[in-house]
Amino acid sequence: MSDSFNDKFLIAGSLAGDDQAFGKLYDKYIDEIYRFILMRVRSKEEAQDLTNEVFLKIWQYINNNDTDIDNVRAFLYRIARNIVIDKYRKSGKELLALDEDMIESIPDESL
Repeated sequence: MSDSFNDKFLIAGSLAGDDQAFGKLYDKYIDEIYRFILMRVRSKEEAQDLTNEVFLKIWQYINNNDTDIDNVRAFLYRIARNIVIDKYRKSGKELLALDEDMIESIPDESL
């Protein structure tokens, strides 16, 4: 079963009242969405809050809209990106975007 089909199945289950379906979707994507956001904000606590906001927004979307989500993963990333942009707009700070080369050049201070 493809990931996209499985994701749609989980959303349908969630809408049908299966309490565990959305939890499975959450468990599947929580780590990668958190990492995506953490690379764009400066604190772990803020990244956790924004990640929770992403999943709250998708929960609200699937419960309030009749429109199908073609690609759940892409939709989650779009929500995450928009939430980070909104955060920086509200704070008046410039968005920090790191590419892979920049990440690798950051020294590991945990050693």
